[in-house]
Amino acid sequence: MSLDHLFEQFEQMPIYQNKGFHGSSYTFYLLKVLKSSDKDLLLEMPSEESARHLVNDLRQFLKKEEVLFYPEYDRLENELLPPNALTIYERLSCLKSLTEQKKSVIVVTTKAALSQKTIPSSRFRELSQALVKGKNYNYDQLIRTLVSLGYHREEMVATRGDFAVRGDILDIFLSTEEQPVRCEFFGDELDALKTFDLYTQRSTEDLKSVKIHLTKEFDTQRFQLTSDPDEMVKEFFQSRSEDSFDEAAHDRVDWVEWLNEYVESSANLIEYRSSFVKPRLLMKEFNIHGVVYFGKNMQLLMDTLEQKVEDGFQVYFFLPKGGFLKRVQKLLESKGVFVKRLANLNITSKKAGIYLLEKSINSGFEIASEQLLFISYSDFTGSPYQNSKKKKKVDGLFEGDILHHFSELKENEYVVHTDHGVA
Repeated sequence: MSLDHLFEQFEQMPIYQNKGFHGSSYTFYLLKVLKSSDKDLLLEMPSEESARHLVNDLRQFLKKEEVLFYPEYDRLENELLPPNALTIYERLSCLKSLTEQKKSVIVVTTKAALSQKTIPSSRFRELSQALVKGKNYNYDQLIRTLVSLGYHREEMVATRGDFAVRGDILDIFLSTEEQPVRCEFFGDELDALKTFDLYTQRSTEDLKSVKIHLTKEFDTQRFQLTSDPDEMVKEFFQSRSEDSFDEAAHDRVDWVEWLNEYVESSANLIEYRSSFVKPRLLMKEFNIHGVVYFGKNMQLLMDTLEQKVEDGFQVYFFLPKGGFLKRVQKLLESKGVFVKRLANLNITSKKAGIYLLEKSINSGFEIASEQLLFISYSDFTGSPYQNSKKKKKVDGLFEGDILHHFSELKENEYVVHTDHGVA
């Protein structure tokens, strides 16, 4: 028996909205669809939370560059506050991948994100600067290019959009990358190009090339406003030419992304790829149910697993913590229950038992008619798995990133004020 037999694809259309799934069953359906399609998939989820869960699930089985996330800008009505720094990074990274990657990808997004305007793909490509190791560059011109793309000069780079100059060394924290890059020049020649750790300043990877993209989703060099812009937009442009966007204003305005709504040449995400398709679902005669919460009760978990195996079920238990996985395995073996550890999900065995995978999915599900049960780490603990080794990131942001709005903070978090210190 195979999961492929549970899902059938019979039609393709532009966008897919998930319906009729429970837990992470949608993830496994998509993995089946990917095997039989070389097209780009655009997946519209009902909320950003569900979209993030799907992205995390898919990246357990696919490469990160194959699964892109395009979140929405969270804007309060009649307020032009700067977007969340993480949202800016995720959107720009998605646009970069769509313009540079030739392989098919999955883009996970929401209806609100698709409705928000962005810079056209042609201009996103044009407004970039490639750096290739071994080539010559005019150092001063390169710095002017960085400024024109929205980068800020600092003594040391601390967050995306910063660059720093120290003699023949140019550090840039690219708007689309997780780590900053260090460019070492010998005269006009780019002699070395490396990523480096923001905290230790040590090099982490040698690169052959990088591409520098905009820090904001707005074409400040070429745009034309619509005939009837918002009143706040009118006030902003009263003292400026609509054919240009002076450099000083570029530095002061952090909410420039909102202006795309009032620009005639703006585009949306779908314009970036002409090959977006959707899989359409034809369900068999079975129901997908959720999994009971175990409340960290190990005895309840063991009893449930033992009973399911006696009932002929194949149980796939996703445990991202290796130590916990070994503990569960030993307990089941001591009870005489058939248990097997798998490196990858490949449902070909017909034998009832417990199959352990050192991976993470958002939530489990059960298909009783097929005697299949999937259990996640969060089904046991009540909270999603967090990798404790990655302590330098908080919700996708590097510790040390500058916060732009109080909405980016959570209760009991520590911050460092630029003037007053720790709070």
